[in-house]
Amino acid sequence: VGLTYLFLPVTHFSAQEAASHTMLLPSNPVSLRTVFWMGDSKCTDYILVLWERGFYYASAASKSFLLYFARDMLAITSDKDQALLLAEASLSTVGAAILGGMLSSVLFTRTSIRAQSIACCGSIVLAIGSQFWVCLFFKEFEVKKMILLLFFAVYGFGKGSYMSADLALGIATMPDLDEASRYMGLWGLSAFLGAGLGGFVMSVILQLFGEILPVSYGMKVKPGSYSIHGYIALLCMCLCCQLYVAQLCLRIRTRAEHELGQGSQGSGTVRSKTNAFLVESTAPSEKEAWQSGMPEETSHPDG
Repeated sequence: VGLTYLFLPVTHFSAQEAASHTMLLPSNPVSLRTVFWMGDSKCTDYILVLWERGFYYASAASKSFLLYFARDMLAITSDKDQALLLAEASLSTVGAAILGGMLSSVLFTRTSIRAQSIACCGSIVLAIGSQFWVCLFFKEFEVKKMILLLFFAVYGFGKGSYMSADLALGIATMPDLDEASRYMGLWGLSAFLGAGLGGFVMSVILQLFGEILPVSYGMKVKPGSYSIHGYIALLCMCLCCQLYVAQLCLRIRTRAEHELGQGSQGSGTVRSKTNAFLVESTAPSEKEAWQSGMPEETSHPDG
């Protein structure tokens, strides 16, 4: 995160963009502040995008405890069996993520469904797929493993849907396209911050509910392992984060939606959507044409 913080101004200045009047030279300490400053009210929706992206990566940090879950809850202790489980989990997750991304791309480009709705639905599917502790209700090991991989597939499908829509929202809410490198750098940095803080918080939750509290209440916990209560608390926190992300996605408004809202109040500007970018066509109104001295086209009757 520290290296990302330091190299973000370098990325901004090396990108082929129009010069920014708000940026100073990288050697000036104030330039770091201007890179990360987003105090303008026009950045409200972009800040929501950064916020929901950070919470997504914070919840995704729970996946780093998969091997602990396999060891403590499924009794998979050998390195070979753990590697096989990770390979199967990755295959099911990635395969489903590809399908989810393709479906969201088709819906976004060929229908009138908003990217916010796709991201919201993807987050809800992610929340459902993160609750793989449900597999512990079954007795046979093979059934447990099959249910676990099924939840991973659901998680992957939601991830593919959410990630593609999240990228579209990041571009569609960018306050200034002339400073795309700066804003996309912040977009990427929010993922690092969310994953870093989320990993710390998730580990504290697992330690607290999986070992400290059970032992204090007289429950037997094998040394070096965690109880089921810790994993349930961990994955329920992941559920809450994903549902919060879904709620944030619905609050986001893109540049096109803001401008269309202004256009409905008298502006003659019309904009259409193509993927995450905007194609603009401007038609001056009668009043604007008169003020600018533009002659209006009039039709004359024959004769």
